[in-house]
Amino acid sequence: MTLREQYLGSNELGVEDGWADIIDGLLVLIDDEVKHSALHKFKVIQMKEKFGGLRFYMRGGNEVTSALGLFAERMSTRTCEICGDRGTLDTNNFWIKTHCPRHMREKRD
Repeated sequence: MTLREQYLGSNELGVEDGWADIIDGLLVLIDDEVKHSALHKFKVIQMKEKFGGLRFYMRGGNEVTSALGLFAERMSTRTCEICGDRGTLDTNNFWIKTHCPRHMREKRD
């Protein structure tokens, strides 16, 4: 079983591939903390995109898992959600997304 299956189940994330490394890295660190601190009741409630950034909702964690989730959320607002390159928040057509310059131009054209 992969960490995605273990913590997120078979649910679709509803996020682009550019954030895959952030999500996978987060889950590795979360898994280490869950095992190290014996957080038997830890559960990821939801992971999704909101206002141009990744949102990570969980229950049964501790200060470390909360900090890891916040770090991943912050990193997502600096990472293009499409390709994973460095990005910035972009407001276009009433939506807030995080895009690199190339994808920002493509979305506006």
